[in-house]
Amino acid sequence: MSHSENKVNDGDDMIVIMRDRDGNEYSYKEEMILPVNGEFYAVLSDDELESEDDAFIARIEKDEQGEDVYVTDLTEDELAMVQKAYDELADDLENAD
Repeated sequence: MSHSENKVNDGDDMIVIMRDRDGNEYSYKEEMILPVNGEFYAVLSDDELESEDDAFIARIEKDEQGEDVYVTDLTEDELAMVQKAYDELADDLENAD
């Protein structure tokens, strides 16, 4: 999957509707956005995921119309950088208490 059809504000949740290459639609909750090295990455999950560990990462890009596009084909290096930023944020939040 690599394209966001649209984003919907569902009360407190931001819902991202994505299409796969076959045109099937999927809805995901945008858990958070992490800025990493000048790029923005979204942590996405859906209601069917069993745990937080089942969430996945998508890079947010802009298309020609300025709309958000969620790219899920990330390199191992990108995933490692985002995981590190997420872990650091989680540690900071844990230590703030």
